[in-house]
Amino acid sequence: MHPDSLLHQMKYYHYTSATSLLDILASDKLLASAENKGDAILGDGVYFTRLGPKSGTADTIFCNNWGASPLVVPDWTMKMEACIEIKYEGANIRTHRSVLPRDVYVYAGEDMQNLYQRVVRVHISVSAWETLDAQQQTEVLRKFPGKVVFLQFAPAPSTASSSSSSNSSPLASSSSGSSGTASAVGLSLLGGALLGGLFYLLTSPPKPAKHKNANNQQ
Repeated sequence: MHPDSLLHQMKYYHYTSATSLLDILASDKLLASAENKGDAILGDGVYFTRLGPKSGTADTIFCNNWGASPLVVPDWTMKMEACIEIKYEGANIRTHRSVLPRDVYVYAGEDMQNLYQRVVRVHISVSAWETLDAQQQTEVLRKFPGKVVFLQFAPAPSTASSSSSSNSSPLASSSSGSSGTASAVGLSLLGGALLGGLFYLLTSPPKPAKHKNANNQQ
């Protein structure tokens, strides 16, 4: 066995665009990258990482996967619109840290067939999901029932405290939850204002009455 071979039962992540995701799901396979096209630094094969969406921010995972800064790749966000999470039980997905000191693994040499049976989750960003028409959304959900979730990367340090820690399924209605929370907050503020006004009226000393005059500016 190759010294860099991985253990069995590992999870791997393949990041891609929403358009490519539809092609992948239609074909039930991941196409191998070709070294002669300049996008396969470890040779021909399908490329993965062990970095799931919660492992880092979108830009840091992009840097790991493509070895380039988002600052020099204008369409980098498109490459991070979706993520296919698989569990692979073979030993022929390998990493070569001596050649490439990044968290990158390659299923060497060929396309990865029979993808459906390997998929654990299909992550897709909210914005990418909304670009799909109703038929495309239905097809994705039909092929992966219970496995489609919204893509959530780890928040940047400045926003970590305000971010949600759980993934939401596209099947769940996020709007109803948001409006319910907003309504509760609104009622709370209204109740506080009414109580505050009542307290003010009960504790404030009476003001002297003013004589009515048509020319007075109140």
